[in-house]
Amino acid sequence: MKIDITSLCFGFKIEKENDSGTAAWATSIGQAPKGICYIDTERDGLGEIVYGMMYKSHSDFENLKVRDVAGLEKKEEPRGDRERMMFSVFEDVYVNNKKVEGIYTLSYEREDSTSHKNRLHICYAKYLTYKGHSNKETLKEMAKVLGCNEDACWFVTDISIKNQSSLHFTAIVVNPTKSMTYDDSKARKRAWEMLVPEIDISIHDNNTLQQIYYGAPGTGKSHKIKDDKSVKEADKKNMVFRTTFHPDSDYSTFVGAYKPTMKSSERIYSPEELTIKLKEIKTTGTTYPCHKFAAKYWESLKDLTPDSIKQILNACGFTDNYSVEIGKGVAIGQEYLNNPEDGKIIYSFCPQAFTNAYVEAWNTEEEVYLVIEEINRGNCAQIFGDLFQLLDRKNGISEYPVEADTDLQNYLYKALADTKRADIPDDVRSGKKLMLPSNLYIWATMNTSDQSLFPIDSAFKRRWDWKYIKIKEGKDENGNKLDWKVDVKMDEAGTLLSWWDFIKKINEIIASMTSSADKQLGYFFCCAKDGVIEEETFVSKVIFYLWNDVFKDYGFEDASLFRYTDKEGKDQDLTFPDFYDEEGEKVNTERLTDFVKKVMSWKKTNAEQD
Repeated sequence: MKIDITSLCFGFKIEKENDSGTAAWATSIGQAPKGICYIDTERDGLGEIVYGMMYKSHSDFENLKVRDVAGLEKKEEPRGDRERMMFSVFEDVYVNNKKVEGIYTLSYEREDSTSHKNRLHICYAKYLTYKGHSNKETLKEMAKVLGCNEDACWFVTDISIKNQSSLHFTAIVVNPTKSMTYDDSKARKRAWEMLVPEIDISIHDNNTLQQIYYGAPGTGKSHKIKDDKSVKEADKKNMVFRTTFHPDSDYSTFVGAYKPTMKSSERIYSPEELTIKLKEIKTTGTTYPCHKFAAKYWESLKDLTPDSIKQILNACGFTDNYSVEIGKGVAIGQEYLNNPEDGKIIYSFCPQAFTNAYVEAWNTEEEVYLVIEEINRGNCAQIFGDLFQLLDRKNGISEYPVEADTDLQNYLYKALADTKRADIPDDVRSGKKLMLPSNLYIWATMNTSDQSLFPIDSAFKRRWDWKYIKIKEGKDENGNKLDWKVDVKMDEAGTLLSWWDFIKKINEIIASMTSSADKQLGYFFCCAKDGVIEEETFVSKVIFYLWNDVFKDYGFEDASLFRYTDKEGKDQDLTFPDFYDEEGEKVNTERLTDFVKKVMSWKKTNAEQD
């Protein structure tokens, strides 16, 4: 989360009178009535901060103090018009990716002053102290890590929470040995802004071997992975392996198991592969190369069309006349080389996504990706089993190898026999031990609205990096903003409903009702056809989701949204079937339009004011 560069800063003097330039020690994140934990989905990084604070929150308010450290001035205390709603304590603190000794406390506060009624803040003030551990002392240690003395001038530009457990500060040192003097606060800010680099943040770096992209449905989490440059490059080389977790997923569907299969002496080759095989036979100077080629690969050739066979021949320098020889060779192979055992049911080890990615990674030094969609829709403890231990990595390699069972070991012994990697341990090459290599990336997606399916425990969580994908306006492949409409007319001129305006408004209502962003909608929750989301699609997907998964679970608190006047002038409760005609075949356009208009005007007419 980006913060103002004069919000958490040290080592400066302001010459102008009545312009102290004092650090704010907090970042304002919006406004909301009492009882609402608001998250501005437009603000990059805020979701990660709030989710991380919730995960590390404490209820021990008695041990949270504001002036336990000698030397703190009274003016540094929080103003009396602020209510502390939540506080979180972090034992793992970093500055510029370097560990800092000490703990740090963040608080979530509401200001109820005359000028700023119900303004919310994330507070990171140095006066916050928990059980005798003050932020001020940790900030001193932070300065040491940055190479600064006590008078140094430095400031923080960004605060983030990784893995919902470690607190990270990004800082810039202005002068490591002495304080700096500025004419006024504006001059100071201008000077510091020039020191902040323009950073192109990529989701791909050395610390993202295991990463979960999470957020509301329709935010484009899968697209975020698919569109990553490194994933695209790996996909071109067939080094991306994908799987989707679901309630029936288990270890065998993720890793592999013995299954009944049809025995065959020869796998089926593609026309491109057959072309290579024929060229290889031809270059050896073999007599009657087409006969021998066709006899050897008869299973792959027997179902090809005459045109496909001619293309193979021509690519290898043979004329169409050799098609006759191919036919004879196929007949010979089928008659004399056909194994009578073929076609029988046998049991063999069938590798699944994890094993396929694992083998590929140990057989190459290039990047290999295992992509898991909907990771929390399956029971991760059951699916990963003892592989859970492999997720602890040091320098990219599993720190604690696990024993492979006999079936998997036998498969890996053959699959890794010809690897050219010099760094593969003997126990891994033989299949006896399992150990993730540093070029195997495991990335996953998770809908926050599905968290109740299979909750992920904290031990599993801390082994992943977490990337929050916020709700924002959609863009096309060229980066241009989309302007989707919904087939609902908002006025007599026939102006269609803006999909993005609807998303912002309905998410505001959902946040008010649920006090979270878990049930909110992303831009790609449903897709438009030629830029317009059809009426039927809107009702069957969007309205049904709101009705079934949001309103039903959290109550119909705002009665005005869920009432309508019938033809006889009587007020009626609105139910989901009311969005369709009496036969249930067509959308009731009048009812839908009335509901949407109420939603779009909700803030003006129905938002609670404190």
